[in-house]
Amino acid sequence: MLLFKYIVPFLLVFFSNTAVSDALNVKLHGLGYSLRIGPHTDPSEYQCKTIYDAFLDMSQLKDVTDNVRIFSLTDCDSGNVLLEATQQIGGLGLWLGLEADSFYQFIKERTKLIELAQSRDFSNVVGIHIAGDGLSLGKTIQYRNYIKDDLVANGLPDIPVVVAYEMDTYIKTPQMVSLDNSLVHLKIYPFFDKKTTINNAANYMAEQIALLGDIGNRQIVIGETGWADNGFNAAYNPANEPSMQKWLRDFICLANAKKWHYYWYTAYDSNWENPTGVEGHFGLFTKDGVLKSFFDDFSIDCDEPAVNIDPDSKTFPPIPSESPSEVPTQPQSPSPSKNPSIEPSLAPSWNPSDLPSSEPSLDPTFGPSMNPSTLPSTVPSGEPSTEPTSTPTSSQPSTSSQPTTSPSEAPSYKPSGASSISTASQNVETTVKNLEFTLVGVSELDGAALDGFAKTTEQWYLQIYGSTGIRSRRALQITTLLSGFTTDVIVQSQNVSEESNTLTYDQLLAFQTPPESAGVDPYELVESPFKNDVLRADYFNLLVASHPAFANITDSGSVLRRSVAPMVDGQLGNESPDDGGQGGMSFLFIWILAGLGCVLVILQVSFVMHRRRREQKRRSVEPGAAVEMDSKHNLFYTSEESRADEEQQSTLDGTLANPKVEVELDSSWARFGPEYEDKNNILFVDVPGGRLGVIVDTPDDGPALVYALRRHSTLRGQLKVGDRLLAINGEDVTDYTATYITDLITDLSHEPARTFTLMRLPKFPQKK
Repeated sequence: MLLFKYIVPFLLVFFSNTAVSDALNVKLHGLGYSLRIGPHTDPSEYQCKTIYDAFLDMSQLKDVTDNVRIFSLTDCDSGNVLLEATQQIGGLGLWLGLEADSFYQFIKERTKLIELAQSRDFSNVVGIHIAGDGLSLGKTIQYRNYIKDDLVANGLPDIPVVVAYEMDTYIKTPQMVSLDNSLVHLKIYPFFDKKTTINNAANYMAEQIALLGDIGNRQIVIGETGWADNGFNAAYNPANEPSMQKWLRDFICLANAKKWHYYWYTAYDSNWENPTGVEGHFGLFTKDGVLKSFFDDFSIDCDEPAVNIDPDSKTFPPIPSESPSEVPTQPQSPSPSKNPSIEPSLAPSWNPSDLPSSEPSLDPTFGPSMNPSTLPSTVPSGEPSTEPTSTPTSSQPSTSSQPTTSPSEAPSYKPSGASSISTASQNVETTVKNLEFTLVGVSELDGAALDGFAKTTEQWYLQIYGSTGIRSRRALQITTLLSGFTTDVIVQSQNVSEESNTLTYDQLLAFQTPPESAGVDPYELVESPFKNDVLRADYFNLLVASHPAFANITDSGSVLRRSVAPMVDGQLGNESPDDGGQGGMSFLFIWILAGLGCVLVILQVSFVMHRRRREQKRRSVEPGAAVEMDSKHNLFYTSEESRADEEQQSTLDGTLANPKVEVELDSSWARFGPEYEDKNNILFVDVPGGRLGVIVDTPDDGPALVYALRRHSTLRGQLKVGDRLLAINGEDVTDYTATYITDLITDLSHEPARTFTLMRLPKFPQKK
C-alpha cells in the first residue's frame, strides 16, 4: 500500500506551463500551508486534503517559494504527509509547527514528533516552532527544552527550535528573544493593527522589529504575515485586493532589504473558517488552487518607489491602457500623439487636435469624425472605415473574409470565405469498447468485487473530469472545457492467471464541449489519467479501499489498452485480394453478422450468469444448521476511513426498547432461538431514501445484524448496533447474506421510504 500511497515518481512538469510561473517575477522565501479544508464537525472525508492533493499543491508551490511552513504535526497527519510530499517533489524546505494550546495537545504533538524523527527523513526540515500564544515564560522554556532533548536523542541536534509569539509578547518579555542562539521567530500582521494603514505598513513593521533591540547575530524569521483580500471586520484594516497586492510587494521589498527570512500567510484560501469574515482570505491562491487574478502579470520591482493607494478602495488605481478607450477623452490633447494608437477608438473625437498625427493609425476609426482636422493625414490609412463617408470612395463595394454575426439589410456583393460558426455546445455520447486492464496480484473477482471495480473507476474519472477536477485536468494538460461529464463502466469478462486478473470492459462517456472546441478523443480521456503517476496512485488507493479482493494488488506493469485493433476505413486488418470491392464488402458483412451473433450470445450468457449469481447470494438454512459467514458490507460506504468508526461501534451493545407496533411473528423465525418468538423484541423503522451509513454483517447462522453506524448515519438513534434485520418492506431477509441485503437496499434507495423489521436482542453476539 505504501507503494501507491507515497513512493511514486512525480513528473509534474506541467505546472511550469501554468500562469503560476509567469505571474510572479520573484520567488518567496516561504509560504504557510495547511491540509485542513473543513471543520472537525464535518465527515472525515471533508475535513482534510488527501496525500494526492498535497503532492499537487507542493508541485505548484515549488515554483513560487523555497519553503513551506505547517502549523501542526497531528492535524490531518500533516507532519507525515508533508514530509513525504516535499521530499518526493524535491526542492522544498519544510518548517514544522507544534500546537500547544493545552498540555494535552502539546503531548500529542511531541509524541508525533518523536515518532516521525525515528521513522522519517528530516533532511529538508529547516526549523521547528511551538505555538506560544498564551504560554508563560516558564512553560515556554520547559516545552522548548523537551523538544530539543527529543531531537538530540534522535540524532538531530542542529534543527533550530523556537517558540512563535506575537510581537507584543517579545516587547513585554524581552528574555524570550534569547531563547535560541540562532534566530528570533515572530508573527507580525499590520493588517490587524488599525494604528497603521496599508500605505505605512512597511514602516510600521520595521519600527516594531527595531523594538527588539540588539539581537546579536540571530536571524529574523517572520513566521507569519499577510493581508486579507476579502471579508469584513471593523476591528481590522480594510480587506481588499489592492491592499493585499501592495502589502505583498512592500513586505517582500522590506524583507529582502533587511535580509529577513519570512513565511507569507498563506498559500491557499480557507473560506470554510468564516465565509463572511477575513480569516479565510489570506491566500495567494484560491481554495481550488488557482492563482488570484490580480496577481496575473504582477511583478515586483523594489527599485521603483512604493505607490500609495486608497485603503478603502476595492478597485485598483488606473494604469495606461495598451488599447484606446471606447470614447475619446474630454478635452482632447492640445497636440497630436507622436505615434498612432495601436487600435482606433470606438467613437470619433468631437474636437480633434489642430494638427493631424504624423502617421496614420493602423486601423481606421469605427465612425467618421464629426469635426475633421484642418489638415489631412500625411499618409492614408491602410483599411477603409466601417461606416461610409459622406461621399463614396469607390465604385465597388468592399468584401469581408469572415461572416457577419447578424444578417445585413441587403445581400452581400460577394460571399464571405469562411463558414458560420455555431454557438451551441457540442454534446458527446460515446462508448469506448474492448478495454483491458490487468490487475497484478488479484485473483478471480466475485460480483461484489467487480461492482467495486466499476464504481471505483467511475468515481475516479468523475473526480478528474467533473466540476471539481480542474487541477487534475491541469495535470493532464487537458485544455478543453468539459461539462456535464458522466461515465459508466460495464465489465464484460475476466481472465485469471497465476499472477494477475485481466478485466475486459466497455466505458460509456457523456459530456459537453464548447462550440469552438476542436474535439476530444474519448480514448485519450480514458487512457491519459493512467499515464500520470499521481492520479494512478490515487486510483489504486481507491480500488484497494473498495473491496478486500484488491488488498494485494500491485502496480507492476498494469496498463490500460485496447484489446481489439481499431477499425480503419470500415475494415479490420488487411484487405483481401482485389475483387472489384465485392469481396471486401462481403467479408465485412460476414464479420458484422458474426459480431451481432457474438453480442447476442454474450448478452444471453451474461443474463444467465447474473441470475445465477443473485440466486447464489441467497443461502438455504434448515433449522439448527450452521453456516460459517464472514462477509461484512457497508451500505453505500466502503473506505479505509470508516474502519476506526466501525471498530468503535462494533464494541457497543444494543439495548432493548418497547415496541410501537403490534405484529404477528413469522413462525419460521423461531429456529433462531426463543427470543425470536417474543413480540416485545420486534421493532419497525421507517427508513428514508438515499444513503444510510449503516454497516451490516452475517457473522453466524442467524439473521444479518447491524454491525456499525457511521457518525453521520441518518438512522442514528433509531437503529442500534446488534439489531437483527428480519424483513425489508415485508420481504423476509433472514436467510439472505449481507451482500444480497446490500443489493436489495441499493435497489430501493430511490424510493422515498423503506420499512425495516428488526429484532432487538438483549446483547450483541460476538463475532466468530
